[in-house]
Order: sequence, then C-alpha cells, then structure tokens
Amino acid sequence: MTEVLIVYYSRHGATAALARHAARGIEGVAGCTATLRTVPPVSAENERPVKAVPDSGAPYATLDDLRRADGLLLGSPTRFGNMAAPLKYFLDGTSAIWLDGTLSGKPAAVFSSSTTLHGGQESTLLTMALPLIHHGMLLTGIPFTVVAGVLISATLFLIAKFASARVATFFMSFLAVQCVLNALVDLKGLFQMSSPFSSQIVHTDAANMANATGLPAIFWAGFWIILAVGILWFVMRLYVAGRDKSFQPDLPFEEVPPV
Repeated sequence: MTEVLIVYYSRHGATAALARHAARGIEGVAGCTATLRTVPPVSAENERPVKAVPDSGAPYATLDDLRRADGLLLGSPTRFGNMAAPLKYFLDGTSAIWLDGTLSGKPAAVFSSSTTLHGGQESTLLTMALPLIHHGMLLTGIPFTVVAGVLISATLFLIAKFASARVATFFMSFLAVQCVLNALVDLKGLFQMSSPFSSQIVHTDAANMANATGLPAIFWAGFWIILAVGILWFVMRLYVAGRDKSFQPDLPFEEVPPV
C-alpha cells in the first residue's frame, strides 16, 4: 500500500477542506492511502506546541510521519505571498531527515488558497516547493496533453479562418511551427522507446496515455507524429491556395505585381 502524507496548516478551515478533498482523491486510487496531519500554531514556546494534541482535526505531523510516507503533499494559506509561519517552522525542523536523505526521490506536491484572486498563491506554492527540492523530492508540472493540443489547434484554426488575412497568416504559420516541433519531440520519444540501446524509462505523454488507455506508448507517439504532419500538410495546402488567389495587399510577404 502506497501512503501519501498530507501536511497542512489551516487557521479558518479553507486549507483543511482542500486537504480533505486531496485525501479523498488519493483514496480513490487503487493501492493508495492518505494520511492527514496538521501543524501547531507558532507560540512563545517554540520548542513544543502549547497543546500536544489539537482540539479537533488531524493530529500534529512528526518526522516519523515523513519517514513512513511514500509521497508528500504540503498545504498552506498565503501570508503575504509566503507560506504560513507554522508550516515554515515545521519544515525548519526537518534537518535530520535531510541529512540522511529520507525524502530524496519521493514525489511531492503543494497546494494553497486565499480569499482574493491576487493573494500571492503562486509565490506561496514556490516557497513550499523550495524546501522539498532541497530534500531531493520530485515535483512535476501538469503535462501538455493531446486534448490541450487539439483545443489549441482548433482555436488557432478558427482565428485564422475568421480573422483578417494578415492575422490568419500569422496564426497559421504559428500552428505550422508548433506541428513541426511536436513531431520532432515525438520522434525523439519514439526513438528512445524503440531503441535497443536505451534502457532508461522514458516518461512522456505517450507513456502517460499508454497507462491510461492500455495502448502501447509507441502507438501514441506514432499517432501524434502522423497527426502533426497531417495538420502541417493541411496548413500548407491552405497557404498555397491563398497564394494562388488574386493579389491581396494585406498579406505579409506578398509580392507586389508588376505595373
């Protein structure tokens, strides 16, 4: 059973609610269990909390909780673009497990909330991520999925179709460059997955889709290459068709017809 530890600080309950939602999501994954822990408020007696056990909610986190966990989630409200002092104080006391590398190589994530749109959420997340990076934990971003790629491509096509000729040319050129770059990236992944000299596990969108659908990763890499080349071919056909039409002075790079 994979144990994911969720450590958070919550003063008014909003971050605690997020932590409980995260725990339910983890528990919904087969083979995973979530452990909720909080941290005590910072008091004048900094060596220990005023109360050994909180009046309500999750127990206080300990270093043993961190040692036992297979993954870690940190949550905090924003404090002027920074994590709350109680969580910072708890992390400052993890030097012992930093020295022995207990958390090194384990996955981690962070979450935060505030009452305003510009409450400093992004910088708060960064302040929580930095100590985890020092511990050698692994943090990853949200991958660029095929669904996002299709939506972006469809949006660019609609802009190109209904915008002016100058704007259309720019966006279709942008889409063509994107398709070429995507094809090159997928070719690299395809080579790594099919090469007998590559023993390293390749973490790509194709591998993620293989885990989600059961189809081989090589199939997805090849499919995206064909899709990228197909979109590029379609874009170039539209461009050539536009060039063959009568002279349009608002198109960039259009040659001026002889007088």
